[in-house]
Amino acid sequence: MTDPENTSGGATPDSVLAAEYVLGLLGPEELEAFEARLDTEEDLVIEVARWADHFAAMVDRLPEATPPGRVKRAIDTRLFGEDERKSLFGWLWPYAVGGIAAAMLAFVAIDTGLVEMPGQVADGPVYRADLEPADPVAANISLSAVFDAGRGVLEVAQVQGLAPDGRDHELWLIVGENAPVSLGVLPDDGVALISWPDALPRDVDGALFAVSEEPDGGSQTGAPTGPIRAVGSITLS
Repeated sequence: MTDPENTSGGATPDSVLAAEYVLGLLGPEELEAFEARLDTEEDLVIEVARWADHFAAMVDRLPEATPPGRVKRAIDTRLFGEDERKSLFGWLWPYAVGGIAAAMLAFVAIDTGLVEMPGQVADGPVYRADLEPADPVAANISLSAVFDAGRGVLEVAQVQGLAPDGRDHELWLIVGENAPVSLGVLPDDGVALISWPDALPRDVDGALFAVSEEPDGGSQTGAPTGPIRAVGSITLS
């Protein structure tokens, strides 16, 4: 990923919007407009993934806490009213209330210039793949994947296309003539952050990512059982 443009020591407007989106701070109209842009602006999707990864790494250092369900309901009601809008805020909730609060404070510090964003220079190579429909006539799906081999983190952003009701999309790595290896079931929307399995190679230039349609919960056989919906070649970024 590249650094956001920065000519005044602060984050760009789109970077600030992406951070607010991850934290669930956008109002209903702003949220609707931002999510509409995510359908067409790949750079904005990657910016959301970068902020989600940044905040998730921060809260990983905090002790676990399981707040009562009423706490989340009260926050959702205050932020969104009775109609709870599904966003990355809801996806990040399991990291605990304390983690969200810490992330919000960190965002304020970054936005005001008190601290700088960590550098985006990777410790190792970074690979990228754009997954497009395997059968353009039968499926309308596209995803963007970025694999930071130095950190062992794969970020997958679903640009468009949802699995049918009762079905899931599962991500696979295919290296050469080897059998596909599952990297996990993808969420219905938003960004998936996947820890790269130690058993897999990190030099994946020329390999493939593929997405299959599977029963709810993913394949039970260790191999794709449903149709391949999207595929993309992995290249060194």
